[in-house]
This record gives sequence, structure tokens and C-alpha cells, in this order.
Amino acid sequence: MKSMNNKVPSKYSICDKKSIKIRRLLLDLEWVQPKYKQKRAMRKLSKLRGEELKWLIFPNNYSQKSAWENSAKVLQMIGYPAIKDILPKLFYSMADPNWPGALEIRDLLMTVSNDILLENIEEYMGDCPDEPYDSIEYMFISEIVFKKGIKEEDFSNINCYNILKMTYNS
Repeated sequence: MKSMNNKVPSKYSICDKKSIKIRRLLLDLEWVQPKYKQKRAMRKLSKLRGEELKWLIFPNNYSQKSAWENSAKVLQMIGYPAIKDILPKLFYSMADPNWPGALEIRDLLMTVSNDILLENIEEYMGDCPDEPYDSIEYMFISEIVFKKGIKEEDFSNINCYNILKMTYNS
């Protein structure tokens, strides 16, 4: 699985007031919190924009797995095009289809135009070498590509297409 450097946004320190407030809201997204706290946190976090959206990307080092599904729902609330700058990092959230929030991220990415989506898929997949690959990691990406009707000729790197086709057909 690809690794992701998803640290706290650079313009925020962990100790500034806004960051502390966001971290508290992220704690309120966890499943163990009462529903009213989760919904309130989701509503407040849905106002994040720009570099602040990085707080909602998972996996990360500042929210628990029990908050990932609600983080994904917040990103759905925000929607495209507001999430455009974090699109390449969202693919990491689907690296394991069993992760909480992976389905929500898949559904969110289905709303992105094919050309923008394809550009970000190829950026995420990198050079797409002709070697063994992790089919689980690309499962949702291949599903998105083929459900949206993205074709082989749309890819600038044919190896990426072939990997996704093998994953989709397996």
C-alpha cells in the first residue's frame, strides 16, 4: 500500500486556537460520542475550506479510526469543487475497502468529472509499473473508473488502465 505523509496542515500548529478547536471537533466525530455531538461536529467541520480540509483526510495522525466514517460524511457535505485541492489524498482513504468511510469517499469521487478524476487517479497511482500490485488498494478506484465509463484511450499511462482493468475483473 502506498504511504501518505498527511501531517497537520502547515499553517496550523497543533497548539493554536483554531487547531485545538478542530481537534476537539474531530474527537466528537467518533462513534462512541452521542449522535447529537457527532452531528454538531459534522455541521461545524463542514465549514472548513482550503488547507483546513486536510484535517478530514484519513488515515492520519490526528483522528481515530472511529471518526473516519463521519470525516468522510463531512467531506461529502462539503462536496466538489470545494475538495478539489485534496482529491489526490482522498484515494488513500480507500486503500482498504473495509476502512470506515471508504464507501463514502468512493461515492464522493463518483461526483467528480471524469477528466479531473482521471488526472488525480494517475497522480495517485504514479508510474504504474508492470509488476505485482495490491488489487485491494485499487478496488474502489477501478470500480469508479469503469462505472463512470472512463476508457483506455482516456488514460495517459496505459499501465494504470491495465492494472485497474485486472483489479476490476478479479
